[in-house]
Formats: sequence, structure tokens, C-alpha cells
Amino acid sequence: MFIRTSSSGAVLAVSLFSTAISGCAADESQGRSAVANVGGGSGWNAAASSGGAGGGGSSAGVHLRSGDCSDVLSPGLTVVDASCGWVTVPEDHRARDGKMIELAVVALKATGSEPRKDPIVFLAGGPGESAIDSLGRWNREVVPRWRETRDVIFFDQRGTGQGRHSLGCFEYANQFAANLSQNLTRTEDLDNLVAAMKTCHERLTDRGVDLGAYTSAQSAADVVDVMSALGYGSFNLVGVSYGTRVALTVMRDAPQQVRSVVLDSPQAIAGHILFAKDAEHAFKALFTACAADAKCGETYPNLESTLADTVQKLDDNPIQVGAYFATGTRYLFGVWERMHQWSFASIPRLIMDVASGKASPPVGLAGSFAFGMSYSVLCSEEYPFDAATHEADVASVSSPYTKLDQLDFETEGVCPFWTKRPADPKEDQDVVSDLPALLLTGSLDTVLPSYYADQVAERLSKSQTVRLEGLGHVTERPRVGVVDGVECAREIARAFLDAPTEAVDTRCLEGIAPIAWE
Repeated sequence: MFIRTSSSGAVLAVSLFSTAISGCAADESQGRSAVANVGGGSGWNAAASSGGAGGGGSSAGVHLRSGDCSDVLSPGLTVVDASCGWVTVPEDHRARDGKMIELAVVALKATGSEPRKDPIVFLAGGPGESAIDSLGRWNREVVPRWRETRDVIFFDQRGTGQGRHSLGCFEYANQFAANLSQNLTRTEDLDNLVAAMKTCHERLTDRGVDLGAYTSAQSAADVVDVMSALGYGSFNLVGVSYGTRVALTVMRDAPQQVRSVVLDSPQAIAGHILFAKDAEHAFKALFTACAADAKCGETYPNLESTLADTVQKLDDNPIQVGAYFATGTRYLFGVWERMHQWSFASIPRLIMDVASGKASPPVGLAGSFAFGMSYSVLCSEEYPFDAATHEADVASVSSPYTKLDQLDFETEGVCPFWTKRPADPKEDQDVVSDLPALLLTGSLDTVLPSYYADQVAERLSKSQTVRLEGLGHVTERPRVGVVDGVECAREIARAFLDAPTEAVDTRCLEGIAPIAWE
């Protein structure tokens, strides 16, 4: 889901890596990964035709172009035994002989002596987050373990990353920061942001971008093309946050090649993701958890009413904090952001300290998403099905959390002009599948609460759901999802990937420490 944040077999058909990876070890002296000249060579073509998805099943325009990893990876990141390049895919898969775009790809070779033939494909969140930009944090603890038995593929979903086909909207990020420096009404704030998105829309469409082609279904088709171009047959999907929606879409549209799926912090397809409602659920769950702890409950009583009173006071009389004006709504976003990005343990103290004047109220900041991609997805897959009921949905949310529906109102302002392509009804229907799936969800997820995992699991006949108590959407800044942040979740996910039809062992859940309230 789109959020606003301050941060923010694996034998690869042997001939592929024997050609592509030899000479591809990290060049430590230059601080980057070297890469063999593999694009367009006979090794890639042979791999694709012998082990790929239907060898030649892709259109003639889909192809791999090799590159130096220093041109693909984030500055300063070094990855051992990595091949880097770009896969060219249709901008619109319904017109496969039309305009083509490039997706940056990093293929990480398995490190074990007997790698398995089905790689892991990582799907990042957002929508609008760069998978390759997130590789640095995932490569600390998660990816090295995956690579012991399998190749791992990171690629930037369409519209994301730093390439020429990115749908980044610097206009939005700049305007968001400018708004914070002014004492604006909510209407003025929203109007400025919608105007910024109009400017971005004009720039992107003048560049010839078909904004209606940047959707989850198109990204799912990209997964199939990328894996075919790399020479793979069967593969495993690991999706995080919004990446789970892409994974579910692959399960729906191209299930034949999918061996197993890990859905970390899952997003349901059917129904409306109402930002204010989900935030309200997270706040109330946090307050309940604090009250249930003797020390936290005694030290920080009446948290919800204290928060509501402070929000109202700041809306009535905003204060300037450094370069920013803190209104009640901005403060509420700031607390939610701390819940999302930092430890839950500090939130009760923060709420009480702001109320007493011991601390300045934090405000939410714009993140580093490709906001154009975010709105292409939201306007194609959320807004068309939810606009008619949005007002009633917001009315079901209690105060002060109704103030957190700003994102929903931004969508209402942007979507009427963002894309005119008719919505596909199946984008409002949950996926039905018998593929093995593992769903991991945190009980305090601030963005995609556990009830979405329950909804998704109802239609996945061979799924297993693991709920991790006291964990959220970001478990340790800047880690997104529970797999990246908790050793127990990593153990469970790895065991599932090795044997997806067997019941996972969840005994490690007993060892997860409770929240250590400050």
C-alpha cells in the first residue's frame, strides 16, 4: 500500500551462470560489483530456450541487456556474484509489439554447492518503491540465507527506481515540504498537493508515458517476462506490503510457473483500503497493548484521550517547530509515522511528553516513492471501486483518526485526471488459488492490519498464516515487513520455501520478546 514516510532452478540453467557469473565476483578495490558481458550472448539465449518459461514464449521485443552493476546498484553497495542489467518489456502487455520500457535487474547467484532450480523473486512495496534500492538492507541478513540454496532476483517494478522510465514526481515531494513550512488549512494543503500532481501528470504525459499501463497486472506480466529473459522456469515469489498484491496477481494471471509464495504483510485485492480506518485500528491496538502491561498502563494512562486532546489543541492553535508548522493533523500523521518507522515502545511516552510540553510534536514527511507509480496503481485499482462509498467509510472512523483520511482525499482529487483507462473488474476480486502460500502478519501493523491477511487466506486453499504479536509493518527502521526484521519470521519463511507443502514450525514465536515500553 502507498504510504507517506520519512525514510522511505537456481542452477539458472547452468549455462547462464557459467557464462554470466564467471568473473563476476565483487571488485572490492573499486567499491562495486564487476559484471561479465552476458547480455545478448549465446549463454543467455541458450538458457532461455532450454530452461526458460516456454523458451521463446516472450515476444520478440523482450530481451536482456547486460550492464555494469555500478550503473544499477545503489551507490556504495557491493554484492558478490551478481549479474546486473536491464530487461526490455512492453509498456502495455496488451500491445506487445508497441512501445518498450526497461526494467533494472540484479541476479544474485546461489552460494551453495547444490543450488535448486527455482529462484526467489523479490517484489517490493509501495506502490512505487525500488526493489534494487532496498537490496542493501535485505542483503544484510535475509538474502545471504536465501542464496545458500537458490538464486535471488531483485528487479525494479515498472515506474520505480532511478531509470529513465521512473514515474517519480518530485513536484509532489517538493510541495509537501513547502506545505509543512506554512500554516495552511487542510483544504489549502490538499489543493496544493493535487496541483503538484497535475504538474507531474503533464510532464509525464508530455514524455509519452501511458500512465494507465502502470498497474499491478502489468507488473505481474513483467515478472513472467523477466524470468523468461533470465532463463528460468519455475520460481518462488516473496512479496512485501504492496509487493504482495503483485505476487497475488501473478498467482492469478500466470500460476503455471509459480512454485510457492511468501506474502509478508499482505494486501487484499477486494475491498477498500481505507487509510484512516487502518490507522485507527493500529492506534487502538497499541493503546490496548500498553494498557494490558502493568507498567505501561500505570505510567501512561488515558493515552487515546490525551492524543485526541493534543490534536484538537494543535488544530486550533498550530505551533512552529523549526522550519515546520505543527497542526493537529500533521502531528497525528507524525505519531503514526513514528509507529510505522520506529519502535512502538516509545509512542506512549511521546504522546504524553508532547501533551505536557516536554517534547515538540513530530510531523509526517514525504518519502522517496515514485509517486506517479503510486497514483497509477491507486487510480486504476482502488479509486474506481471505492469512490462512491468513501464518504460513508470515513464516517465509520472515530475522532481524531478521521483526520488521517488525507491520502484518500488526495486520491479523489488526483484520480479523475490521472488515467482515463477503464478499470478491470477483476482488480476488485480476491485471488482464488491452490498454490502453496505463507502469509506473515504483525499484530500491530500500522498500514496493512492482520485482517487483510485473514481476508487473503480465505481464498488460498493451501495457505498458512503466521501472526507475530507485537510487530508492525516496519519492525526496525528501515526494515519493511516481518521477514526483514525478525529472526523467527526469517526461519519460518526459509523453512516454507524449502518445503512449501509442509506445515511450518512456529515454535520460535514463543521466543519473541514483548514490547519493552519506555
